Order: sequence, then C-alpha cells, then structure tokens
Amino acid sequence: MVVIASYHLAQEIVIGVNTYIWHGAEDNWSPVAMAEYLASTIPGCSSAEVFNGLSDYSCLYRAAPEICRQLGAASDDLRSPSSLQQH
Repeated sequence: MVVIASYHLAQEIVIGVNTYIWHGAEDNWSPVAMAEYLASTIPGCSSAEVFNGLSDYSCLYRAAPEICRQLGAASDDLRSPSSLQQH
C-alpha cells in the first residue's frame, strides 16, 4: 500500500503494489477530482472509494478498520509458507 501526499507525485513514482484510495467527499483541502485523478493515474489502483459526508479525518476514521484488515492480510501473505519458499 502506498500513500501519496502530493497530487503530482503519481506521475513520477512507479508503484508495483495494490493501491487503495479512500477519500472524504467533504474534504476541503483535496477535491474528489484529486482522488479520481490518482485512481486513474496509479497503475494497478485496486480501489478508489469516496465517502459522502466525510472529510479528511472522518474518512480516515471510517476507513481505518479496512486499512488495518488489508495490512494484516498482506502481512499474513508475506509470512505464509508458500511466500517464504519463493524468496
């Protein structure tokens, strides 16, 4: 998972992992168009979800359980016997 803080970095960074975007529609610093742009620009963007009625921190609070679940699953995948044998 990669978090990009800048609107223009997506053009400069090669991302080789699944990337998820969670965006609050009421975020007054970053418009929804920014999330849509990142989703269309990041190769292999797995998901871009916009939460209506949420801003930056309320979106993070809402998305945190899913973020933790995905990080846990990725960590489990890295520790699986088949993954260890490939390295």
